[in-house]
Amino acid sequence: MACESRRRRRLAARFSKLLFIRGKSIVPSYRIVVKDGIRFAVTALASPERLFPRDDSCVVLPPFSSVRKIWKEMVRASDFRIILSHLGEEMTTMLADSFPDCDILVNGHRRISQSPVTMKGKTLVMQFGYEGKKLSFARTIFSKGHHSAGVEKSGWLSVGPSGAADSAVGTVLAAKGGAEARGVYDLYIMGQCPYGRAALREFIEFVKKFAGIEWNVWFIGTVTDDSPSSLHGGEEAKDEMSWLAVKALYPGRWLDFLAARSGEGATTVSVISKMRLDSASIAAWARVSGRQAVADHYRRSMRLNIQASPTLLINNTLFEKAVERRRLVKTQCLMIREGMTKPSFCDSVPECFDDKECRKKGAIGRCLPAGTCGYTPDVQFSFIALVADSTVQHPEKSVIATTEELFPNASLETVTLASAKGRMMMKTYAPLSLPFYLFGNGIAKAYNYLRVESGLIGVANGFTFKDGITPKNYFPQRERTAHTLVLFVDPLFSGAVQVIGAVCADTLLAKKVRIAPVLYADPETAAPAVDEKIRREEALRWLVMDSLHHDNYVKYLARFIQDPGSSYWFINLSASGIAQDIFIRHIHEQAARLSDHWRLLTALGIKNPMTLLMENRQIAVIQNEAELTAAVNAGM
Repeated sequence: MACESRRRRRLAARFSKLLFIRGKSIVPSYRIVVKDGIRFAVTALASPERLFPRDDSCVVLPPFSSVRKIWKEMVRASDFRIILSHLGEEMTTMLADSFPDCDILVNGHRRISQSPVTMKGKTLVMQFGYEGKKLSFARTIFSKGHHSAGVEKSGWLSVGPSGAADSAVGTVLAAKGGAEARGVYDLYIMGQCPYGRAALREFIEFVKKFAGIEWNVWFIGTVTDDSPSSLHGGEEAKDEMSWLAVKALYPGRWLDFLAARSGEGATTVSVISKMRLDSASIAAWARVSGRQAVADHYRRSMRLNIQASPTLLINNTLFEKAVERRRLVKTQCLMIREGMTKPSFCDSVPECFDDKECRKKGAIGRCLPAGTCGYTPDVQFSFIALVADSTVQHPEKSVIATTEELFPNASLETVTLASAKGRMMMKTYAPLSLPFYLFGNGIAKAYNYLRVESGLIGVANGFTFKDGITPKNYFPQRERTAHTLVLFVDPLFSGAVQVIGAVCADTLLAKKVRIAPVLYADPETAAPAVDEKIRREEALRWLVMDSLHHDNYVKYLARFIQDPGSSYWFINLSASGIAQDIFIRHIHEQAARLSDHWRLLTALGIKNPMTLLMENRQIAVIQNEAELTAAVNAGM
């Protein structure tokens, strides 16, 4: 227990609470939220990572001692206490031990738990899903001085662009922006990219129309060992340093600078001269601070995986249309709700700019020259998706959504395999894999039929997709082998290292999950690239080892992930306890295994770096260790 206590103290020392800049807290220590007369005190703990590694203006303090300083005050001021934790699952659980009168803990970095809500003593511990794509919910009873010791109902809520906006969040954003709707617009560009500068011209003209919005211009690049690198070379990075010097030294003229710099034929030198800015001061700032400033921009783009110039995020959501002034004006005007001040020009914004913006149930929409939508009824026909009764993933959802978009008058139906209709369809069509889709004959007369015709094939009473057009996740004709799991992994995929390591390090998981290789080309043909040749050689080693030396296979993989793709594979072999000369002989004798394995991959349609096969029938694409754990738990 003493060792455990020391370990906990070391963990606690790594984390932080309360952000201070120049000795002053930039956020309140806690908030009081009143609901139905009940007072909730809410505080939050942040992890220690600074936004930018060299930002020394931000000081972080230990979390537990920071909370203790305000805890008595929070207790006195409230009926219930809530802590939002960015410290990770283990540290969040420790908070429940240290502050037993905390009523709710919300953990932002789930690593192990699969349940959306658990109880730690009398404290509710709620979780976020991976990358914030899911939120947990819990139904309990609150009244002054008491909440139920249990949870009546709990589960996950999916988060995405299709979800309804949270009215409470919208109210806060609107209030922050005054009488005008609040929006945060982040434009990412490369300084010498002509497409980026064209987007910047449109963006700046839009910004000038709305004084209440928050906007930023960020640069795209990479940082390696603290060295910033831009796609167009060192001169682009140096030029962007001058841009940022203007922003730092002349913040009131930043917008004018961007407007001038985005003009056709404009250069940074000419704009600085025309605006009569001090070129010597700008050069000095760029020389001293520019490298770090542009590196901070590049790190931000890397963290968000933004590589395309231009890329626009609106309230942290990707804007998938062209960055044009008129489209942005329409987007912002739509944010302005009833009762807010609306600019007069919002009344003249066109209803549409292209056909995709004209949607109506059961009809095909067209954007007319006047900027208004016109609709014509589309042909009615049936569309049936035959799916397995219970699967980890649901590839049919995207296919159904696309079908609904292309054919708004289609009658959509999802049928499960175990239902009477599902059994009848299996008998009639005998599909080798699911989901299986059946279009009624009427699709041939639908407006958008020509857009899908090449991917369809005729069957009894209609059409279905040709093989390989849509993703599959269930193979009803394959023999079911209960309690078996096979993880197909690309031997050269960098993201697989952590997942393979998790399997090898967990004795129980290693017994449950068998690891097999992924290939991307027929091994009986010439390798299209050097990587594929190396992949084939390693894949054959995996297959032979798994078949003939299974007890040593996990040991080999544990060494392999330390240096994937190394030509010194025989070192990993010797560490696993397998004699090299015997193994090489087995490789030559068992070479046909590679072609057999390719046929299996083809039959299952496996094209991703990591895919889990469950009970020889169901597959699930795996992105990371958390998804593997979830799929294993669901599949067993």
